[in-house]
Amino acid sequence: DQPPQLPNMTSDEKRFDPHNASEDEVNNNREWFLGKPSKTPERYLKIRNTIMASWNRCKPRYLTKTSARNGLKDCGDVNAIGRVHTFLEAIGAINTNCITNPPRPKRPAVAHVEYYSDEDEQGAGQVPDWVMEYEGPRKRKVRDERGRWVDPKDLEGRVIEHGVQVEEAKSRPKRTIRRPKHLDDDFRNGYDPFRLVPLEQYDQQPPFHVTIVSDALLVMDFHSYLAHTEIIGLLGGKFNADTRRLEVQCTFPCKSTSTGIQCEMDPESEMRAREVFAEKGMAVVGWYHSHPTFEPNPSVRDIENQSSYQSLFRHEETGLEPFIGVIVSPYDHAADTNKSKFQYLSISPGWDASGSFRMPYACVTEIQQCDQPDNEIYPQLQALVDEYCDYEHRVNMSEQFPKDGTNTRLDKLLESLSAHLVPDTDESGGFLNQVRKLIVDKLPPPPPKGGDSMISGTNEDATMHAHDRNPVQLTSTND
Repeated sequence: DQPPQLPNMTSDEKRFDPHNASEDEVNNNREWFLGKPSKTPERYLKIRNTIMASWNRCKPRYLTKTSARNGLKDCGDVNAIGRVHTFLEAIGAINTNCITNPPRPKRPAVAHVEYYSDEDEQGAGQVPDWVMEYEGPRKRKVRDERGRWVDPKDLEGRVIEHGVQVEEAKSRPKRTIRRPKHLDDDFRNGYDPFRLVPLEQYDQQPPFHVTIVSDALLVMDFHSYLAHTEIIGLLGGKFNADTRRLEVQCTFPCKSTSTGIQCEMDPESEMRAREVFAEKGMAVVGWYHSHPTFEPNPSVRDIENQSSYQSLFRHEETGLEPFIGVIVSPYDHAADTNKSKFQYLSISPGWDASGSFRMPYACVTEIQQCDQPDNEIYPQLQALVDEYCDYEHRVNMSEQFPKDGTNTRLDKLLESLSAHLVPDTDESGGFLNQVRKLIVDKLPPPPPKGGDSMISGTNEDATMHAHDRNPVQLTSTND
């Protein structure tokens, strides 16, 4: 049988429906559409969308197969994922007009290596990709009388006299192999992914308006208070192309692989969120994450992530990108209120004056106040508490905040949550009492370690300082 013909590409980049595979995709990636339990259409879509998002983050730099596999744990073997990468590259969906070259092809194994030194072992991380990817047999090495690594054949027929002092061979100079520069010197060249960028305001009509129900804010706010590290989640809702209004109707807190200065969404959580939203007749319309101890302006990395999401959810008919980002700041030391700060953002097509990143804009947002929290809200909070009760970096809610103040972090949380409730009602008061009891019962103060509480200020301070470095001062008129 003749293999199916690849589609002709007339543009630099192919756009895909993030939820469906085209006929060309099915024909050229049939292994994912044969009903195999380990290779499903859903997994193919996740791999394709992840690779496209990675390309949008790194372009115009070349996206390697290794980099494309980030975030694709348990989605198939590396070769199967690599074939999807090859397909996308062949049709011109990725790696077009790159300013860096693809990795060199694999070279045949060297017929004979004379010496293998400890220095070479220490420098293994510096060898080029074609060596690290070589999957052929490895040659066995032994040490000679001088302690050098040699091929066993070199010692055949030789007699080694023990107890005889042998002059130590001079160590060979360490090999220096130059690595590609396209990613290594980003910081050195002025690129700082943690630099914070203030939001611009629309002077004219925004591309779309946003409505968020107060219950969604309540869950986001509560989630952000539980950890010293960044948290992450997805927003469910609907977009009306006729009225150009995006409605955020619910929140799905996701698990994350988080450090003090950034976090990535767990792929299984993302798939589960999509299922939950679909059951409610909704779609993914945004994401949220926290800046635990500093202002909720997006970092350059946030802008790149938001841009990738927007490109995946672009409406071909209208050209709109109805996908928003929300940043929550619960413990900003510079804040003059106990209520958390929220920023709602989307990324414009225009770039900043230096051409380093696309410009972030504040969404025109309307909060829709719920009469009382929906019946699903409190169980969501309970599930979050159960998830974080044993988390290494969870917050000690009985700790004073600020440290020289009189209120605890729990007091601050309750006051912040009250901003999302109808004031001075029995329902609101009862709900806050429920939350207080939940925290006191399920998140007691952690036992001290070496005289300190479980979490010191170190992690917070490192997070704050990492993002506070060199904040951008924008002059453009145009995470």
